[in-house]
Amino acid sequence: MRSPAVRKKEIMSTSSDPLSRAHSLSDPLRSFTWMLIALAVLFPLVNFHHLWTTVAVVSSLLVALALLVAPHRKVNTIYMSASHSGSSTVGLRLKLVAILGHKFRLASFQPPQAKPGFFRRFILPYIRTKFYMGSRLTELQGDSVQPAFWNFDALFIPQDHPGRDMQDTFYIKDESDMKLARKGLVDTVARTHENGWKTGSVGWSYRWSVEEARRLVLRTHNTVLTVRALSESKEREARVFAVSKIYRNENLDYKHLAEFHQMDGIIVGKGLNVRHLMGFLREFYKKLGLRDVKLWPTYFPYTEPSLEITAYSEKAKDWIELGGSGVFRPEVTWPLGVKVPVLAWGPGIERLMLIRYGLEDLRQLYDSDLGWYRRRPEIASS
Repeated sequence: MRSPAVRKKEIMSTSSDPLSRAHSLSDPLRSFTWMLIALAVLFPLVNFHHLWTTVAVVSSLLVALALLVAPHRKVNTIYMSASHSGSSTVGLRLKLVAILGHKFRLASFQPPQAKPGFFRRFILPYIRTKFYMGSRLTELQGDSVQPAFWNFDALFIPQDHPGRDMQDTFYIKDESDMKLARKGLVDTVARTHENGWKTGSVGWSYRWSVEEARRLVLRTHNTVLTVRALSESKEREARVFAVSKIYRNENLDYKHLAEFHQMDGIIVGKGLNVRHLMGFLREFYKKLGLRDVKLWPTYFPYTEPSLEITAYSEKAKDWIELGGSGVFRPEVTWPLGVKVPVLAWGPGIERLMLIRYGLEDLRQLYDSDLGWYRRRPEIASS
């Protein structure tokens, strides 16, 4: 049988607040009146020939009297049983406090932090140290919840794109970024969508909606972090990357998860082109020990040319898509004030590990199989 969960709560009295005192029943005279009313109601119902009933009533009155005469404490720490608080002494005390009219407010407390899992302890540090730290790239951090403007619009993804539908993206219900207004950078991005602005493009030829751009989403890629850094950076020739979790409304299978990690990066500089990107990616995956890697021409709304990165998995007997890459389009960079080429890439880490460790299913990375961890020398030795 499961033991009842026990919670610790700190209750702080607000009786020192004049406004709270004016509206509470903590005045001794009024509390005494309430006690008399309670006695008048309970007295005819009590059979004093029954010993335990007498003890219960007398104990309740003593507790009530103690609450009246005891000095107010600033903080009371109470351990409450989630299953039996109604029948416990604590439950009785809380009920009496409610009857006597004492006003309390719950103080915030920090829950215990969970221990870092497999990815945070081993995989993420491995990716950071082996690949990015030696490439002179600066790591970025950011919120998981982002406005659709930065997650989609700033990347020249039209507002009617299938990837923005609810079957692919997690939206925060009834929440929007109301600070977002069509002016400055936002207006420039909007005009780029509508008619191409000054980029030489015709845009997407539709009426852009600021309400759609205000919607909050769980970020679907870490490119949202790199493009925000690109807009805020004063040093236009930059190298930045982000390694963190992203969220997509996917059907779970051996190579798809609803939450997974992505390592996204950009390199900004004069004279860069797709050949530099291909050389960087080949060197990148060579360090990981992947030999059968191919770069296929593909299409993304925000890069041109665009490359899809795939690698062959011996276990799965299939080519696994690792992520996308390409050179940012002028429709992305020009509204941000960047006129030089920007190389971008964003492979998923779980799929890399699936091939690197010869797994058959991504979900094995999150199983509690200690034997598998112990058989990995890079994990067992740490």
